[in-house]
Amino acid sequence: MYELPAPFTSWLALPHVRASGCGERGGPRGGACWWQVTDPMYSADVQLLQRLLRSPHRTLDPEQADFFYVPLMLSLGFMTHRFGIYLPSATSAQIIDAVVAQVKFTLPYWNRTNGADHLMTFTGDDGSTWLRGRSPQLEPTIFLTHYGFQCNDAKLRDLWKQRPSAPSKCVQQVGFRPHRSGHDIVLPPLHRPHDLLPASLWMEPSQPEATARLSGTREYKYLLYFVGKVNRSKREGDIYSGGVRQRVYDQHAHRPDFYVRWSNGGKFAREDAAAMSDSKFCLAPYGTGFGMREFDSLLLGCVPVLITPSWEDDEWNGGTMEGAFAEVVPWSAIAIKLTRGQIPQLPAILESVSAQAHAAMVRAAACVWPRLFWTPTVPAEPTIATLLARVKVEKWRWPFGLPTDQDCGEGCRDALRQLASHDAFATLMSVLEKRLRRRWSEAASTSSLQGRMSPPPPDGLMVQPTKLPLSTAEIERLLAEEARMAEVAGRLEIAWANSTRDLRRAPWLTPAASCLRALEMEVQAKRSV
Repeated sequence: MYELPAPFTSWLALPHVRASGCGERGGPRGGACWWQVTDPMYSADVQLLQRLLRSPHRTLDPEQADFFYVPLMLSLGFMTHRFGIYLPSATSAQIIDAVVAQVKFTLPYWNRTNGADHLMTFTGDDGSTWLRGRSPQLEPTIFLTHYGFQCNDAKLRDLWKQRPSAPSKCVQQVGFRPHRSGHDIVLPPLHRPHDLLPASLWMEPSQPEATARLSGTREYKYLLYFVGKVNRSKREGDIYSGGVRQRVYDQHAHRPDFYVRWSNGGKFAREDAAAMSDSKFCLAPYGTGFGMREFDSLLLGCVPVLITPSWEDDEWNGGTMEGAFAEVVPWSAIAIKLTRGQIPQLPAILESVSAQAHAAMVRAAACVWPRLFWTPTVPAEPTIATLLARVKVEKWRWPFGLPTDQDCGEGCRDALRQLASHDAFATLMSVLEKRLRRRWSEAASTSSLQGRMSPPPPDGLMVQPTKLPLSTAEIERLLAEEARMAEVAGRLEIAWANSTRDLRRAPWLTPAASCLRALEMEVQAKRSV
């Protein structure tokens, strides 16, 4: 892991720190620190850095490293430096170029592969889609983002020549490069653990509600749940949310078995939270970029419904969406995946899912859910008691301070300790390990190794940076390679979905109480058939 100068990391938060009174005991944030001043939803880059610093996977000898992490913490400067919840500014791109120059010209490791074994984290709504067009030198780099959308880039180039003012999100982002499946990695976003984890259905998997869902005996009041912004979709058309939200709202909000409500981003009402628990499926659309609802749904035992406009649905905004850790997490086994063209048939599609099939998806979610969450570090109970005695609890709220009994009791804290080695960070390490094995296998099959050499990048991706503008032949070659990787990923996903017929053989099982309970319920369900 590189050590970058402070202007590229913690100093990005200084303007916000000064404005908020951070670090001042009497300030409006009550003595908060620099890592508190950003929206946690975008702060997975900071969390990843903190986890890597104390990880046994980290080596201090760069000659022994298989991957190199460039610790950008752009979420600290989202507002003040315009790194962008949406599209960043040109100045922010210059800062990133300066970071790359620092890495390239101070140490030799980037130049060995032109950055093909280097990882960078971009947590903005649109991930890193703008950056490869702005900085072609980053073409081979592995991007860690929350946004795994791939549009029909080649077709859009031809369409844009005919209609330069067309409302295409891919075209509006000049130099757009789609997410590269099999190369980039989609990370789950960071949730506030004190808001969501203690409320999870799976923190106490033996409770009657969890048992009913796992066994398939739960009776639901609603077939589908969604509360969220719809007016923005109407105003911006199909650019926001892929046009999914307003279509579901317009076509199905009147149904008594659909709990679909318009909300402008305020706090959910108490009846909304109760309706989510009382719903069989939960719509999980994305917004300007990535979405959060599929993760909320999985924690609360509601099967997420993921809808994306396909290229056939929308030639301007259609594409495919890759889920977090799609190389190891079986999304087809834990969620319903549809295209926008299927929205008119949405009620019939959901009604056709049997209670047994629905329960099987809930059981799979009970086994896989920890891998999609960044669990906080929870000290041992004696340490917590000592620390709580030294601070004022009201000013040290978890996750930035200490988990109190109000946030998360002793049983909750013990469960989080057990899950720490099977959470999102551990899953990222599993993905990298899988790629490393593949890299070694490909290198060994091509030639005999002379000492330690830099192996080729995974799946035969380019090592040399792409020169812009691309020719038609180069675009076609790149798209063909991406299509090949997507086809391979599709076959793997089908295999993963089939593996849920026997959860005990699934490779992504998490040794957590919720998964053990799901296995018990699966055996009982098979006996009752």
